[in-house]
Amino acid sequence: MRKRALNWTPWVTSMLIIWASGESRAQASTYFARFTVGSYISDENFSANADGTTRNSFATVSSRAYMRVSELGSNNYEVIADIRDTHDFFEKFDAERLELNSQNSLQVKQLNIRTATLFNNTFGVLGRFPIPEAGAVSADGAQIGYRLDPASNIGFFGGLNPQRIDQTISKWNPDAQNFGMYYRFQPQFDSWYESLVGSAALVMQRVQKNTDRFYFYGNFYRQWKSRNSVIAMGYLDFVPSVKIQTAYISHGRILAPNWYGNIALSAIDVIEYSRRRGVLERLAPSNYLESALRFEQKNSENFALKYNLIYGVRISDHYSRIEGSIGGNLTNFASNHLSFQSLLGYRKNFTSTDEFIHSTLSYISRKWESDLDVEYGFRKQSTGALNHPLITEASYSNYLSKALYGTVSAQYALNEDVRIISAFFKLGYRFGSDDVAPLRDGSPPAGGRL
Repeated sequence: MRKRALNWTPWVTSMLIIWASGESRAQASTYFARFTVGSYISDENFSANADGTTRNSFATVSSRAYMRVSELGSNNYEVIADIRDTHDFFEKFDAERLELNSQNSLQVKQLNIRTATLFNNTFGVLGRFPIPEAGAVSADGAQIGYRLDPASNIGFFGGLNPQRIDQTISKWNPDAQNFGMYYRFQPQFDSWYESLVGSAALVMQRVQKNTDRFYFYGNFYRQWKSRNSVIAMGYLDFVPSVKIQTAYISHGRILAPNWYGNIALSAIDVIEYSRRRGVLERLAPSNYLESALRFEQKNSENFALKYNLIYGVRISDHYSRIEGSIGGNLTNFASNHLSFQSLLGYRKNFTSTDEFIHSTLSYISRKWESDLDVEYGFRKQSTGALNHPLITEASYSNYLSKALYGTVSAQYALNEDVRIISAFFKLGYRFGSDDVAPLRDGSPPAGGRL
C-alpha cells in the first residue's frame, strides 16, 4: 500500500502562528479580516445542435475567508491566512451516465508567517505564500531576503509548487517544486506624482524531477508628473522552449494642455486569450499579438472626446482584428453622481466585419453605485451571414455599512446563433483595527477607459 505524503506546511505554519501569538500577548497588534460569498450562473442556448445538445450551463458558489494579523511579538511578525472554497455544479464528468455532476474544491490559498526584521537587514516568510516580485507564482516552503539599501532588496525562495500549470486551484503537490530569486527596487521621491517600482526574477519549476518551466519575469512602472507613465511586464520562457509567453508595454503622456495619448503593445498566450475573448466569440483560443493607440481630448472639466485604434493578429490561423472608434465621456450631467460614456466604431473582427455602438451609464454615490453597459452592432460574417449582436450588462453595488457590502450583476448577450444569460452576486463582510478608507461621493472626472 502506497504511503500518502504528509502535508506539513499548514501544520508547521500553524504552530509558528500560535507561538508568535503567544509571544505578543503583552503587545498591541493590528488585524484585518474579510469574508465573502458569491455565485456565478450562466446558461447558453444555441440555435444549431453542437455536440449533441443546444444548451450549455455553468453554475458555481464560492466563498473566501482572509485574515491578516500584524505586529506580533518583538520581531513584528505578520500572519496571513486565505482559505477559499468553490462548489461547481457542472464540474465532474460521469462517464457512465454521460453527464456532469457537482464537485466541491477547498483550497488553502495562503497560510504563512513573515517578518521584515528577521536579523540585521534580512526578512523572511514561511508557509504557503505568493511571490508577486516573481510573477504569478506561489510556494509551499520558505523565502529569505536581504535589503541592499532602503530602495532595493533581493530574495530567494524555494519549496513545493502548490499550483502547477495544469491546475486551477492550490493543492499539495509533493512531486512539483518551485525555486527562484528576484531583485526589487522602489526609490522614494519628493513629489506625490512621481514614482518608480520594478522587479526582475528567475524562476524554475520542476515536476517529477524534470524541469517543466524555466522563465525570466520582469515588471516595471515609472510615473512622472500627472498621467505621464511607462508600464512594462513580461515573461520570457527558456524551457520547454525559448518564447515570450506574455508581454505588455504601455506609454502614456500629456501631449498638450488638453491632449493625452497612450500607445500599448501586448502579446498573450492561449490561456490568457481564453480569459479575454468576447462572450460571443467561438474561435479556438490562440496566441495573440495586439497594438493599441488611444487619444483623449479634454474639452472641459466634465467632457472629453476619445479616439481609439487597435490592431491584433492571432498566431494560430493569422486572422487579424482592426478596430477604430470615436466617442465621448460626460460626467456630472443632471447630477454630480451621473456619468455617461459612448463609443461608435468599426471593427474587422477576425472572421467578420462589425459596426457597433458601446455605451455606459453610471451612477456613483458614497453608499451605492450602478452601471448599465450596452453594446449593439451589425456583424457580417465571412460566409455572408448577417448577425445583430447585443450585449447588455447591469450591475449594482451597495455599501450597507462600513463593514458589510454587496454587489450583483446580470448579463444578456445574443445574436442569431446563440443566447447567453448570466448573473453574478457577491456579499462581503470586513472588520479590523484600522478604519476603512473614505468612499467617493460622486462620479470621477472626465477620462478613463471604456
